[in-house]
Order: sequence, then structure tokens, then C-alpha cells
Amino acid sequence: VVDNEPVVGIMGMPNWCNWSIQSYCSSRNGAVMAAVKGQGTYLLVIDDEESPSLEVLPVGEVQSVDSSETFEESTFMISQSQSWDLSLPVARGFGGRKPKSVIKGCCGSLTKYAAVALGCASAYVEHPVENQTKLKVWDHVSGVICVEESGGKVTDLSGESLRFDKCQFFKPNGLGVVVSNGKFHQQVVENLATGLS
Repeated sequence: VVDNEPVVGIMGMPNWCNWSIQSYCSSRNGAVMAAVKGQGTYLLVIDDEESPSLEVLPVGEVQSVDSSETFEESTFMISQSQSWDLSLPVARGFGGRKPKSVIKGCCGSLTKYAAVALGCASAYVEHPVENQTKLKVWDHVSGVICVEESGGKVTDLSGESLRFDKCQFFKPNGLGVVVSNGKFHQQVVENLATGLS
């Protein structure tokens, strides 16, 4: 992080290739995603357990977000514990309408950032959690640069860029995060505000 913004990010995802949401691996075990400001985002996969060498797939190609232009044609990622119904603020904000596809992702927020950066999902919203007063920097900073370098956008719930001015924690507006391919980001922010009110 330089001047409150991420400039390099690396995410290790040892079980990435065991998830049904990805299409970048077949019999491989895991992946590492890396991004450098101004240089793009790259996916490196771990080939197998006996030979944990890294191989860039596809060689030299920068990863990019999906091309969904609207909410209606998008793929939204939600946590495994969530359902796309009116109990979910983003679903409530869209009046219960569903995107083209809803996929559930396990684990922490970084895996969901990775899904957006790779184009497996068009958007992900980290909703505010009751009694939570701050978010952990390490749960977000690498994901932010990977998504942004893939062509996507990441903001707080009011549409402002995230600022990482503290070592361990940060307080985005609304205590939540909107991650998207950038094409209908403002629509998600606006509808989410309705769903949270």
C-alpha cells in the first residue's frame, strides 16, 4: 500500500480448482493471483501435489473481468450462507429481481474478489455485518488491486474508493464493499442504498 492505495497484491487460493465456479483449471489443485498497478492481473496455477511448480495460464495473458453490461445479464456472487431473496439487502434493492445467474462462493472475501477479477462473476457485495465497526485490511487489499487491474471497480457502499490508511483495519462508508466488473457498478451502489434503507 502506497498513499493509502494498493500497488501490489498476491492472493494464494489453495483450493480454487476444487470449486465449481471456476473454469481455469481441470485437475490442478490451487492458484495464485497476482497484480501490480499498471501491469494487469495474472493467474498462476499449481500443477499438482507432487510438483508444486507454478505455471501461468494462459501464458502472458492478463486476466479480465466479464463483459456483462447490465444487472439483468450479470452473474452475482453471494456467500454460501446467503440466499438471493428479500433478506439480502442487494436483492431487496433490486426489488427481488434476479440477475441472469447467482453463484455461491465459499471461504473469505478474497475468493470472491478473485471470481470477479477472473470474470467468473460480474459482481459481489460484502454487506455490513451487525455489530461490526471495521473491516480487516488483509481481507480486501489484494483483492482490490486484482479486480482493478482486471478492469473492474471496487468501492464502499457510497461509491467511494477504498482507502487503506491504517495497518490492520479500515472503515469504508457503510461498512461494506461493492466489487464489480465496473460496467453497472453505480446501479448496484444505488440499488444497494435502497435495500439498506
